[in-house]
Amino acid sequence: METQTISKKLIYQRKLKGYSQEELSEKTQVTVRTIQRIEKGDVTPHLQTIKLLATALHIEVEDLIPLEDPKEENMQTKWLLLLHGTPILRLVLPLCNILFPLFLWIHKREDNKIYNAHGRKVINFQITITLLYITSFMALLTIESWGFSSLF
Repeated sequence: METQTISKKLIYQRKLKGYSQEELSEKTQVTVRTIQRIEKGDVTPHLQTIKLLATALHIEVEDLIPLEDPKEENMQTKWLLLLHGTPILRLVLPLCNILFPLFLWIHKREDNKIYNAHGRKVINFQITITLLYITSFMALLTIESWGFSSLF
């Protein structure tokens, strides 16, 4: 996905300056074939190549490379920790291991695909564990010979 963004940005900047691939190659000492492969999205260019291309196009390196926002990544990590950490509340309140992650998932699933995927997995796991716990507890109470061993 990053390669595709670099390729689109390179094509845009090259055409904006009015350079052909051959002219850009002459200005950068990067082969025409390499420029073609970068623009197709076949390869991820080395940082040195990106620097050469940016210099020849009279732009900053940041104009070609999509940079991740570290604040966004930090917030994403915090939300995922909260989503995965809330099931521990089951020790205090019954069914909170399902309800709190469910509320967080409903609230955040539209924001990012990662929240949706992790939320579904956490909720499915907690529902499965709760059902197994209830089933084994019922077996403990009703089945005399092997009920207790199914609890563990």
